[in-house]
Amino acid sequence: MRASHYATVWNYTGTENNPKNEESTMSLLSQTCTEAVRLLSESQDTKLSMTARVGLRMHLAICRQCRRYNRQLQLMRSVFGAYPENIPAARLPDEFRQQLVRKLEKAD
Repeated sequence: MRASHYATVWNYTGTENNPKNEESTMSLLSQTCTEAVRLLSESQDTKLSMTARVGLRMHLAICRQCRRYNRQLQLMRSVFGAYPENIPAARLPDEFRQQLVRKLEKAD
């Protein structure tokens, strides 16, 4: 199938899209990229509907940039998920903090 067909299928909002040339196809794909990014982010926290999942998979099959974005999201989630949530805040040594305050007061 051609990219324009996938783009038409991906637009599951109910509007009829039948691009006649490559320029309109690219315009449609960029609109669907915005939707794909939203759905990829949403899928990190909630389960998507079947329609959204199918449309997203079809879009990811033809869109390299969105596949890259999806991999980046997955990487960030795995990296940040490895850290405990209750990491104590870093505390500056008192002497350094006092020096910093003095320098900031001089700058005013």
